[in-house]
Amino acid sequence: MIGINCSSETAPISTTADQTSDSHRDNKAIQFSDALQRQELSLTHQESKYKIIVYKLQTKLVEAKIHNNLQPKRLDEWHDQLEPNILINGGFFNENNEPTGYFVEDGNVISSKKYDYSKSGSLVIQNGIIDVVDTEHEELPTVDLEVSILQSFPLLIKPGGQPGIQEDSNKLARRTVIAKNFNGEILIIIVDQTPISLHRLMDVLLNSDLNIDIAMNLDGGPSSGILLAEPLEKIPAISPLPVVITVHKRFLTAGN
Repeated sequence: MIGINCSSETAPISTTADQTSDSHRDNKAIQFSDALQRQELSLTHQESKYKIIVYKLQTKLVEAKIHNNLQPKRLDEWHDQLEPNILINGGFFNENNEPTGYFVEDGNVISSKKYDYSKSGSLVIQNGIIDVVDTEHEELPTVDLEVSILQSFPLLIKPGGQPGIQEDSNKLARRTVIAKNFNGEILIIIVDQTPISLHRLMDVLLNSDLNIDIAMNLDGGPSSGILLAEPLEKIPAISPLPVVITVHKRFLTAGN
């Protein structure tokens, strides 16, 4: 693979992330809006307990973008600049804060280097519509001004709900995962309080009731974070970020 894995597979990190309200601390799904649902899962796997926060997006009701800036910013700073409904960390970057892996922002190829297709996937945004694809078996769209692509690794879950990782490194970190379920809904999955290895996270997700079709790891460790504008909810990334993903509610026109 080409590029530097800046923060995945790091040691456990203590964080003072903003605490969510007690009403969130169960397995019940909370409908924030017609476009967004939140669920906090307490899952036990092989005698270990994990807290996983899942945000489910209705794909047709939101539009997404990826952003890159060589001057890293805190999540709050990115939010002040872009004013999205949802803001999460993006993929991996090198010591110069340049994205690694194939990276296209609004038709502009920022990085043409590619990770191993057999182990990676791509977040594809076309006309604002977000998708997660297995680039080993799916062709990426032709690049134009309406296309953005963020390649990352590994694919935790391959299409059809198949395991994507064969061996466990046993390296623990905070995690951010973007996934798609069998209904075509996009899931943003955050593991903040209970650092976990990628292989163990794959097992946890496959044994959950999230009905995941495909899941791709984004940057983790100190990069992992999310900020919701309404209701205000924040898990701060510990490090400033040169790459982020934003989600806005889509304003549908009549007939759409």
